[in-house]
Amino acid sequence: MNNLQYIVQISQHFHILKSIDSFEKLTKYTIPLDDDIGFLLPACKLHFHNDKLISLLADWRINNSFAFPTKFKITKAGTINWLENIVYKNEARILFFVLNNHRVPIGHLGYANCINDNNFMEIDNVVRGVKEGDSGIMTYAMKSLLKWGLDNFSPARIYLRVFSDNEHAISFYRKLGFIDLRLIPLYRFEKPGVEYFESSEVETHKNPDKFYLEMVYKNL
Repeated sequence: MNNLQYIVQISQHFHILKSIDSFEKLTKYTIPLDDDIGFLLPACKLHFHNDKLISLLADWRINNSFAFPTKFKITKAGTINWLENIVYKNEARILFFVLNNHRVPIGHLGYANCINDNNFMEIDNVVRGVKEGDSGIMTYAMKSLLKWGLDNFSPARIYLRVFSDNEHAISFYRKLGFIDLRLIPLYRFEKPGVEYFESSEVETHKNPDKFYLEMVYKNL
């Protein structure tokens, strides 16, 4: 698949999933997990004003803030804004909810930065919100997400970035077939109400405050 075909496929497919506006359509586009352990549900228009789900997302972000490069006060209004404007309106990004076979939300994961010149897809927003029960469900979810990406878009690379001190997550990804590629230095910044880490050409004279470990899916 050439780059233009890849970008068109990504844009069209992501748009279709995110624009779902009925439960009948949503059921059609669910992705089953192996062994009937659950399924992936695309985040779409139907979820914008689901108060229970928005509250879950906010709580999951608070409880997993250590894994994110940006820290700020989490609110329901801010979570709705994130879902609508950062996920839905970003044509290079898609999010799936992980549900068990009783349709209970367990977490979420997705892809980001998928429109580029290299046909690369980045694993994004991997969060297990419910820590107890449903053993192995996030492993099943990741395997289904990887297969879905490979089958539909034939990317040249699937990669992810994780804080280099997040040993639990790194072990999880290695077991799924990701291998270490490189360390990316990160620097801490602040602005009113926000603390964040990012790479910086300006701050390279300083010792990095953190590192991303970039990992690549080896089965490509």
